[in-house]
Amino acid sequence: DVLHYHLAMPRLYADAHGFPPLPYVQVSGHRSFAQSVSTMAFLLEGERLASLIIVFMNLLLPCLLFAGSRRRLSPRAGAIAAMLVLSMPVYVGCVGLPLADCITALLAEAALFAFVGWVETREVRWFVLASVLAGFAAGAKWNGLLLLPVLLLLAAGVVVRSRGARWNPMMLAA
Repeated sequence: DVLHYHLAMPRLYADAHGFPPLPYVQVSGHRSFAQSVSTMAFLLEGERLASLIIVFMNLLLPCLLFAGSRRRLSPRAGAIAAMLVLSMPVYVGCVGLPLADCITALLAEAALFAFVGWVETREVRWFVLASVLAGFAAGAKWNGLLLLPVLLLLAAGVVVRSRGARWNPMMLAA
């Protein structure tokens, strides 16, 4: 994946200063959020920066899980959650590689924490943030699309359960 399109496609886009049609590359029509970030990094500095940004985002995953779980549950729960992620062979195997899997998980996790913020406060800005992050997760990899209907169903359930609540026009736009 890394050599085929996670770094190769952004390099081609950066060299062309755009998104040219590449009919000889099967995945060239599936541009993702991670590839866009890598393309920007290639334009600014090159392959090292592109790899470094994605690896940095991969390292943020257990940090965000620790911080969010610590805030919502307890410091012990945050430490356990982060340690579980850090001990998973799948995570350990891909943390140093510029893959889109950990980025999708990071964005989905951030969207879920923002959604919980909306449930707790009912402030529309949390719902908009959750929607934007879920959109980025969907844009990072196809399996990130699963988060959008889940959040929409959860939001509908929250609105239905709280009798006086109504859909805000900003929430519908998000």
